Amino acid sequence: MNPSIFTIYDTLKIVQSCRHVWVSGVRTRPITIPSGRESRMLVVAFKKGMARPFYPFPMNELTDSVVMADLVFGRSILSLRERLLTAHSPQEMFQLVELFLLNIAGDKLYESTKSNCVKYAVTSMLHQPTLFNFKKLGEQIGYSQKHFIDLFKGRSVCRQNNISRSPVFKKRSKR
Repeated sequence: MNPSIFTIYDTLKIVQSCRHVWVSGVRTRPITIPSGRESRMLVVAFKKGMARPFYPFPMNELTDSVVMADLVFGRSILSLRERLLTAHSPQEMFQLVELFLLNIAGDKLYESTKSNCVKYAVTSMLHQPTLFNFKKLGEQIGYSQKHFIDLFKGRSVCRQNNISRSPVFKKRSKR
């Protein structure tokens, strides 16, 4: 988080440089971003499907990309960076990032998260019904199996998505 330029490597080949703050999409191949001397990094990683409320475009547009964060979030991300540099503890840094993200997401965070998880699960079940695994799905979306089943049972979420059966029943009926 110091003012130096950070170089991004694809294996040992330099692929680009970024200043200050950047965002990266889902990676299908590894990259390396050395932090350098006397510098710190704070990384926010979202579980699959959970970043949507925070970005103004579909996340697949960032796949295998690294872009300057101000192009995505505007100048407010640079202000956040300055506040992070003066933070006195990791707890304060996390609070600043949390407030920033909550402010960006606004109502989108609460409107879409649960229904998107259900939609993602239904799509996964329909595309690969014999390979579907609730435990793996829970790891991907960030909910326990029990909590996920409760999401399916939730009347408002199910009505929004035209879902009237439990996920286990849906999986069995697809086979």
